Amino acid sequence: MNKNRIHQRSGFVRHFPERWRFIFLSLGVLWLAACKEAKVAPPIRGVAPEQGIPFLVDTPQVSLQSGLYQEIKPGGATHFNYSADNMIYGNGSNFTYAYVYIENKDSLLFTLKKGKPGENALEWDFTAFHKPTDSTITQIKLTPEIYSTALGAEYPQTPIRYDYWSKENILIGGEMTGLVENHKNVWMHPPREFLFKILQLNPFPFIQAPYEVGNTWEGELVIGSHWRDKRWRVWEKSVKNKFQYKITDQVIYQAAIGSLECFVVEATGKSELGVTRLKAWFNPSEGFVQLAYQNINGSELVLNRVW
Repeated sequence: MNKNRIHQRSGFVRHFPERWRFIFLSLGVLWLAACKEAKVAPPIRGVAPEQGIPFLVDTPQVSLQSGLYQEIKPGGATHFNYSADNMIYGNGSNFTYAYVYIENKDSLLFTLKKGKPGENALEWDFTAFHKPTDSTITQIKLTPEIYSTALGAEYPQTPIRYDYWSKENILIGGEMTGLVENHKNVWMHPPREFLFKILQLNPFPFIQAPYEVGNTWEGELVIGSHWRDKRWRVWEKSVKNKFQYKITDQVIYQAAIGSLECFVVEATGKSELGVTRLKAWFNPSEGFVQLAYQNINGSELVLNRVW
């Protein structure tokens, strides 16, 4: 993948007769004057030199916060669209993932069931991968949104919705959270309801410029005890997880839509609870196409994007 891949148009005006050249140039001057008069600055697509993928030149400024570059809301602005510069996870897009949980060589899914009497919360339990029921979650769909009432107007990320679907394509549950996408990095919360609560202890999906093999970065996260579950780990006080990330390879990933050039990101999370890992395959146009987690209890959880 060429980091400096820029498609340039040839100077087509010079191939026209003199009189047509004059007309084209005159129209161009009038158009520029109109834009200036109306003070319109349409987005211009370009290439970020440090990572070689498209972005909007007029993207907001970013600042580094705990290892993550996030957009800065302009001073005096009452509302700000943190998704305006998104090139992958934009409004109207969606991303569906199939998953499998592997423990003691068993391939598993999870099934929802009613909670205890008097409680509204659903409970869940493992189900054999090849024996799903009507209440078994088989796929997760990620949908970016412009605004979320649940998260509020001041939420400094792109709101995303995770929907949980059964094998009969019945929507069973969902959650709202966020992601960050700009010309410096792409980072997102994983699904974290039911079985996926275990992923709070793992490195989150994350890639940072420059997009090249050998690039490293780090981060950290404080994790409360409300993420505990006896099926993987129980703790009483908040713990700090420290993450190390590295782009280790650039490969061809065979997807249902064809061959995709992907960067491979490998990450490690360490805390007093133990060590977790993530191996992620990322394509600059399709986003994260595979996420392979090694969890705190030694199990594995793999998410594969489906089209």
